[in-house]
Amino acid sequence: MAPVRNFRFRACLALLALLAAAAAPARAQEWLVLEAEGFTVVSDLGERDTREWASEFESFLAALHRLLPLNRRLLPPLTAVVFKRSGGFAPYRLRTESGLVGGNSGIFINSSTWSVIGMPGVRGAESDHSTTYHEAVHWYMSADPTRYPLWFSEGIAELFSTFEIADGQSKWARPIPRHLDYLRTTGLQPMTEFLAVSQDEAMHVNATYYSQAWLFVHYLTFGRPDGPGLLSRFLIASGEEPPLEAFREAFAIAHGEMDDLLRDYLQQDRFNTGGNPAETTGGSNFTVAPAPPETVEISLARLALGTRNFELFEMHIANVRAVAPESPEPYDLLASWYAQTGRDDFEPFLDEAIARGSVDARTWELKAIAQARASRRNVPLFTPAALEPAAAREIADYLTQSIRLRPLNRTAFRLLADVLYSVDAIRESDAEAIEIGSIVYPREAAIPLGQAAIALGDGDAAEAERLVDLALGRAFRLEGTERGAVEALRRRLGE
Repeated sequence: MAPVRNFRFRACLALLALLAAAAAPARAQEWLVLEAEGFTVVSDLGERDTREWASEFESFLAALHRLLPLNRRLLPPLTAVVFKRSGGFAPYRLRTESGLVGGNSGIFINSSTWSVIGMPGVRGAESDHSTTYHEAVHWYMSADPTRYPLWFSEGIAELFSTFEIADGQSKWARPIPRHLDYLRTTGLQPMTEFLAVSQDEAMHVNATYYSQAWLFVHYLTFGRPDGPGLLSRFLIASGEEPPLEAFREAFAIAHGEMDDLLRDYLQQDRFNTGGNPAETTGGSNFTVAPAPPETVEISLARLALGTRNFELFEMHIANVRAVAPESPEPYDLLASWYAQTGRDDFEPFLDEAIARGSVDARTWELKAIAQARASRRNVPLFTPAALEPAAAREIADYLTQSIRLRPLNRTAFRLLADVLYSVDAIRESDAEAIEIGSIVYPREAAIPLGQAAIALGDGDAAEAERLVDLALGRAFRLEGTERGAVEALRRRLGE
């Protein structure tokens, strides 16, 4: 490690030590931790209200699972930090360049390997959980490797943002007045334009997009008897065809006809909604106990990091180091923060986290990426012997560990496929990781490319060439410069 980087790392640790001395960790008796199937609640509400909040969220997940039956074991761990008072939540509101934003609606942070909810536990007129439920849908859908169109991801999230329990019933998809009023005032965007909107345009240019995404998904879910079947066909076609071609294949009508149908749907007085008996255990399967200080501090650190309240983040990290010096999690978070903000001195934090037994897949992936950048010799992707064999082996081991911890990571599979062309010998762990990829990402080109590297390592050049040809086929996705690199690999194999 260079002396300058050593100095920066030691200076950062010294600053964290000073912060730890200045800030007392949260007292364990003030906080409870509730463990449920699929999520954790850290709360200072008291046991009864903590169980009630968790029970309602459990019912929300059950209703969502009924519509979208995904494998919840693939979800990143979720922690909900629920504050008793609005004042406790206020410092963790999202920070932008213009200051703190948001009221009592809460915040939901999705990371690649963890997620966190932050919200006050207020009820009644002050309570608005719509943001929490909207973002929780995105968290839930992260268990599905399918690349859904933006209109569906945002439309279904808005449908479930209205979730509530009333009279023992789970209810969702009720009309959203702000969407109806806006669309009735501004009009609908033609489907030919709507289906082609990019995520950047939806966020910064097209003010109609999210309202129309809600209306379109609502119409296909509740507006016609054959709607769910059409929606399913459209989603399948969207994974294989450009948006307008997928539309024609699924609906067999002109785009203008759908414009007319949606306009009529928008003007009606009554909308159907979703509902079923609330599925809840009533909290009987929840484990509630006093929260260890490190659990509280890590949860608050994640919340502060996700909302860009960096001074609070550093304070909580220092507190964790004070009460749990052997914990890898503060170093996981510091490394992730440095990497996200473009700082190049994050690798020492990765080493500290790994030495402490990190179970964060992002940490192992970042270590692999850092090592690959340091070791690569300006050689194109998928070039045999592009890396020194020892370096390639080390990188592959980091990646296989990352994939074991969190298999939903295209980047890890792509990098693994690349470095396997440079290792001295393929290991069983390499083949197992690629096999996981074939299940999780059956249409990802990195998978047959990784299989080709394994075949090449076994001395079967013909099978390697066949698999490379497969990766170049229409059924697989190759992005950017990857296609040129793979075509060059095929030429080398054919020589």
